[in-house]
Amino acid sequence: MGRLVDAEYVEETIAIVLTRLPNLLRLHDHCPTSPPFVSRLQSILVYWIKEVMIPMPTGSQEVLDQLQPLDAWTCACEHCVSVRAFLQEEPEGEMTWYKIGAPTVKHLTKFLKAHAGGIAAWSTVRSCSPQGIEVTKQPAFVNPVRWASYRARGVRLLQSIGANVAVDVLRDVLGQYLPLVAAALSGRAEPYDAVLEAENVLRGLLAQIRGETETLRDIRTRSPCCAAAEAATLATDAIADEEADPTVVEPLVAGALKRPRSPSPFPASLDSTLSGILWRQNHIEDGRAAQRIKREDPEPIELGVKAEDN
Repeated sequence: MGRLVDAEYVEETIAIVLTRLPNLLRLHDHCPTSPPFVSRLQSILVYWIKEVMIPMPTGSQEVLDQLQPLDAWTCACEHCVSVRAFLQEEPEGEMTWYKIGAPTVKHLTKFLKAHAGGIAAWSTVRSCSPQGIEVTKQPAFVNPVRWASYRARGVRLLQSIGANVAVDVLRDVLGQYLPLVAAALSGRAEPYDAVLEAENVLRGLLAQIRGETETLRDIRTRSPCCAAAEAATLATDAIADEEADPTVVEPLVAGALKRPRSPSPFPASLDSTLSGILWRQNHIEDGRAAQRIKREDPEPIELGVKAEDN
């Protein structure tokens, strides 16, 4: 139990479980906002906000704007993608890629010089064979990028529990902590005084990152869990279809949960940074999931599932 109050454990283990647990509950006809689940979800979310996240550093918007040159770094090789992700969204201040070889080090150095000269410093690691490269963020970028990364992960936690379905879900899960969570994710130093204002802030943030442009349906007469269950069913059906492109899953879910768009209360650059982080994290996770599927037995008999039912 002592591990639950360790920030690193919450960040690297518990929060990851939380992003997957609600959909699992819905698939088994359990509502994440019903006892005893809601109290556990609330505890994890609040601990994330209080202990894992850091206050928004002063001048973060201006600093994050300076990351824009990285958008012109378009090489899609494995190591370039990894280094760019580190610079744009990872909370660490430095990272080392060991034993990648001199050609790869030269390749990365070329792009770092072209696009990250004022963002990071780098050096060749010759203590291993083949050689590697160490990349260190300039001090001014460390905390703003760390805050943006933690903010994006906090929003993903809200998304995972169905907080983009209806404001009722926010009230049920966050309860008295809703103003605190809204303030942390918007970079505000103090909790909002009015609950309604906090609700509008979170709703605007969630709507912004989903990229909604119009209302497809009004789900106000339906319970949040019913809407979430429909979304989970649509996503499950799409995933089960061997011919389905993975990119069709997110539109299906979003379509089931459409709400009137709320204006974003955040600066455009912060919204853009957040959206980019979320998209890249989802893309990376999709790739990792695909690799896991390839490595697994195509006929997991112990699960009672056949790989070629279609």
